[in-house]
Amino acid sequence: MDYMTALRLATDLHDGQVDLLGDPMIRHVTRVSEASIRGPLAPPVELWADALVVGLLHEVIEDNLIDADGLREVGASEGQVTSITLLSRIPPYDDYNGYIRSIVESGDVVAAAVKDADAHDHLLHMARLRRIDPSKVSLEKRYKRVRRDLRHTQEERCKTLTSSGG
Repeated sequence: MDYMTALRLATDLHDGQVDLLGDPMIRHVTRVSEASIRGPLAPPVELWADALVVGLLHEVIEDNLIDADGLREVGASEGQVTSITLLSRIPPYDDYNGYIRSIVESGDVVAAAVKDADAHDHLLHMARLRRIDPSKVSLEKRYKRVRRDLRHTQEERCKTLTSSGG
């Protein structure tokens, strides 16, 4: 799926949805999309198009707006569907660490880049969220841990590739 098709789909699917701050959800997913190719875990340039699409659609399965087959039907590639599915927390939500571990262990660099960008976007708006809903303070620690875990894994992969000559 190309970027414009994904943007139209995300706009349609997120119509009327708001994030924790009360802002239109489409703003969050477009920021995540754009940041996924600029952040410290940005994938190789040949995967940027996929990262942009996955960033736009990273919430759609989790929010029950469409399923993996529906994404395929509207033109998402198998790689895009795999990354979006990996990023989707499916109930029960009892093991957030396991969810992050599954992203890390998958080796999916697009999913890792998008999740890092997602956590970063949430952290950028944490001060405002604290004022609106002080009960959400615990999310700050979670997002910082996610970014640390994803970066640590990426650093370990790079060391392994460097030491093996790959």
